[in-house]
Amino acid sequence: MRLAFVDDDYGEIKKLTTMIDKELQGTVYSSCTKQLFSTGETFLSVWKPGMYDIVFLDIFMDQLTLRWYGHACFTVTCREFTVAFDPYEDNYVPGFAPLHLQADLVLCSPQHNDHNAAGLVKPITGHQNPFHIIEIPTFHDPEGGRLRGDNIIHVLEVGKLRIAHFGDIGCPLTPAQAAELQGLDLALIPVGGFYTIGPREAKNLIETIRPKVVVPMHYRMGKIGLPNVAQVDDFLSLVEDYVYYPTDTLTINEGTKSQIAVLSYKSE
Repeated sequence: MRLAFVDDDYGEIKKLTTMIDKELQGTVYSSCTKQLFSTGETFLSVWKPGMYDIVFLDIFMDQLTLRWYGHACFTVTCREFTVAFDPYEDNYVPGFAPLHLQADLVLCSPQHNDHNAAGLVKPITGHQNPFHIIEIPTFHDPEGGRLRGDNIIHVLEVGKLRIAHFGDIGCPLTPAQAAELQGLDLALIPVGGFYTIGPREAKNLIETIRPKVVVPMHYRMGKIGLPNVAQVDDFLSLVEDYVYYPTDTLTINEGTKSQIAVLSYKSE
């Protein structure tokens, strides 16, 4: 018999295996094989159907719910706390419906009207913020901000999960920034070009920091979106392993498979 134990508390695993050894002593199962895992992620990295007869799973894995509202606007919810990224002004980005957002916290990357309409987001109160937030200063253009100003990459950490919204990044990362952004579970990256990095720069960025899940943003969909930016297909033609989702929502946890996830825009 093959047993797997998954728990982030080694003491609890030791107690459980000792108890099982005692109960199975003298039976045909006394020589069963046991494998110990301290995280759900390490277990999921090796698990295959039929690999174990019994799995003892006692571990809490945080889960994020991501929703895309078009352009660079998203909400991320974890433990009932919602963060809104880069809400746009009504009628500012062609084709996108006015936003009707509620959030506990609003984060804006550049201070432009298609990213900084924090006043349109209805505040939610009473929830404890589970996120540790890091701001990484970058530029909106490849000339040190001379053309379009500054940009902020927002990194959110909760439990074992790390996600980043790259805003209107228009410049390469420094080596130090690239090192800090390694190992992201989710990266929200602009791919449309003109105002931000374009399809090829986005591909290079992904190859540099190697996030587990990438959601492209800030692109045009036919007549929807800024007219000067590229369509998402221009980016997808350069990459592999992308998945089209028929919904605007994606769930992220430690077990989420590596992919480029293209979400669907759903007007409210």
